[in-house]
Amino acid sequence: MFKPSNLNSNSLEFLVRTALSNGEITPGMAAEISRYRSAVRLSAEDRRYLAILEDAITDGCIRLVGSFSNATSDAPRVKA
Repeated sequence: MFKPSNLNSNSLEFLVRTALSNGEITPGMAAEISRYRSAVRLSAEDRRYLAILEDAITDGCIRLVGSFSNATSDAPRVKA
């Protein structure tokens, strides 16, 4: 698992690419993505990766799998 202090675009890029390749986001991935979303300062590249991920979820290319409990309540969500 990634440490929040070590967050960088390469890790986020890896998460997004993995989600796109597999067509799904696991609870562990969702928790890591949530950490990126809560970061105070996101680079333009990070915001772009998160936008790509959100679009893929909205379009149905990526689905959320597994048991999403309270720990992942702020997991990536489809926009209403």
